[in-house]
Amino acid sequence: MSILEKIEDGLEQLFEGIFQRNKGKLEPASLARSLIRTMQRAGRRGVENIYVPNLFQVQIADGEYRELAPLISALAEECQEVLSREASERGYSAVGPFRVELEPCGDLEPGKWKVIRAAFANESGQTMEENTKRWSREALAPSLQLRVLEGPDRGKLAPWKGETLVIGRAVHCGLSLSDHNASREHAKIQQQDDDFYLSDLNSTNGTFLNSQKIERKKLNLGDLICIGETVISWEKG
Repeated sequence: MSILEKIEDGLEQLFEGIFQRNKGKLEPASLARSLIRTMQRAGRRGVENIYVPNLFQVQIADGEYRELAPLISALAEECQEVLSREASERGYSAVGPFRVELEPCGDLEPGKWKVIRAAFANESGQTMEENTKRWSREALAPSLQLRVLEGPDRGKLAPWKGETLVIGRAVHCGLSLSDHNASREHAKIQQQDDDFYLSDLNSTNGTFLNSQKIERKKLNLGDLICIGETVISWEKG
């Protein structure tokens, strides 16, 4: 079943009673599809990701808003879930949870709606500038991380925080390892424009990227870094 079929099935079942009594009026599935299109059109390319708006303000006809008052919250929640699933399936990122706000409008005819706002809002609800190229790297940080796949620290995570990330045995390293074959400051990851680079820091045993010993090399999502007995993945958070 496609996501649009899921939208039709889930939303129409939720509001089946009301919308059977009101033919030709607001169709929840059509509203959800409209929000998906708005989300896609308003997407912005950030660092390694396409970011989409996650705060939507929608106006519906005043009479329908009053009639649907007991179900407004449920309708908004269903639309939020649809947007979240669609973003996940397409690999989009958002800077906070999806939120849909519905409000009445006396100028709209029954069955009509207007998306008056599509914004980027962080987890605290604070809206952000839509030009993702100008966002602080900290705002984009949760999208990338290091994950230890093998070695003494298996399962350990280190999120990218928008600064140089050092890997090594020293406690101050962004990814601190207990692997005795790692140097205190073994390697580092740095960002240059939209790309990331892995560099060896004159380590004793060398740094390997996808089984190849490197001094400095561009880092791509899914790459495997080998330091001593430790294997680390560079991945989305």
